[in-house]
Amino acid sequence: MKNSILIFVITLVIQVLIPDSSYAGCIEYRNGYCYKCTPSEWLYGSGCQPCPSNATCNGQGYSCKSGYYTFGPPGCEPCPANATCSGTSTVTCRSGYYRSDYNKCSPCPANATCTSSSFTCNTGYKKEGNSCVKSCDSSCKTCTDNGKCATCDSNKFLYMGNCSTCPDHAICNGTDNLKCETGYYNFGPPLCLSCPANATCSGTGTLTCHEGYYRSNYASCTACSEGCKSCTNSTSCTACDSGRTLENGKCVCPKNTIDMGRCYPCPSHGICDGTSTFTCKDGYYSFGYPDCFACPVGATCNKQTDSFTCNEGYYQTNYNECSRCPTGCKTCIDVSGSCTACSDGYNLENGECVLAQTVNTCPSRMTLSSDGCCCLNK
Repeated sequence: MKNSILIFVITLVIQVLIPDSSYAGCIEYRNGYCYKCTPSEWLYGSGCQPCPSNATCNGQGYSCKSGYYTFGPPGCEPCPANATCSGTSTVTCRSGYYRSDYNKCSPCPANATCTSSSFTCNTGYKKEGNSCVKSCDSSCKTCTDNGKCATCDSNKFLYMGNCSTCPDHAICNGTDNLKCETGYYNFGPPLCLSCPANATCSGTGTLTCHEGYYRSNYASCTACSEGCKSCTNSTSCTACDSGRTLENGKCVCPKNTIDMGRCYPCPSHGICDGTSTFTCKDGYYSFGYPDCFACPVGATCNKQTDSFTCNEGYYQTNYNECSRCPTGCKTCIDVSGSCTACSDGYNLENGECVLAQTVNTCPSRMTLSSDGCCCLNK
């Protein structure tokens, strides 16, 4: 038993004091592992390795000399062209280059933004291999990320993500901002329409109707109702001409005036309510004019019909007079005074009214005199 213990101790001492041949160069060895090699070596795994070419060792690790980089142990690789190396695994590509492979810096592709390690395609471009190509149609000048046109050539018009021919009478700049020539307006792209009558056009989408007109449809201006200075449609005024008042969307004349395209004072002896109609007071008539005339002698006036009628025994001789019928006429017609009916005591003979007693009722060869006696004919 004692011999066995002694042999174990001796073996352990030998293992500590005399390392295995694979640990040659190890200057710090503990518990069966090497912790440090000579300065001309480096520790790799559990053994000491010769210092790599173009490297500096410290007994544990190594670093590459300037102009070299480490690409995984063991070894130092020459720094790629167009790059700077610090002796570690870091390779920094110069401005305008990116690291296209572990040992290569390539020029930054057109239409791309590069860092030392990679590149990203600019807006409107997509990656194809080591290049950036347009992400939309070749007719586009620039593209969006979703494959639509962002801008077009200056003589084109951007419409619904595509480049279109500039419309007639339009001014294009390669965007969707379409402007029309003077005298035209933009009625929703892509269309420039001629400015309608009674309107002013800005060349953009603005069509402004002149004062007193409203936009009745997409391409015309219609006059507001009478008396409207401005309106939104045919029945809704927003401002009135001088002398009118705005009431419930309409421009009306004040009370006691008459509306004849303008507001005029009510005629003398008239009754007005601000509309285009009026009536005359009792004893007057209008005869179709915006005035009231005194009722003629021998006439009766009707203010509801704005007219007059000659009384019985009178006839109308002109537009505003009544003349008396001949003696004995109850009614007569026109300027001739021809009787149509006679008063009591008169008889109608050939359009004339004669006294009833003047009719010859005497015997033969006798005539009734003016005093009512029958006289012998001479």
